Amino acid sequence: MIQQKIFPFKLEMTEDKLTSKAGLSIFAEYNRAMGLTELADKYLARPKRE
Repeated sequence: MIQQKIFPFKLEMTEDKLTSKAGLSIFAEYNRAMGLTELADKYLARPKRE
């Protein structure tokens, strides 16, 4: 089991079928832990549309 640092979830092995987007939560966890979210907000232009 991998302990989370930011988001309230735990990863465990399973034989269940997962969606192709199942790994996005890990990528988001990494981005936030590394501070990339704040850097993107600071240096990248905001979208013109919501």
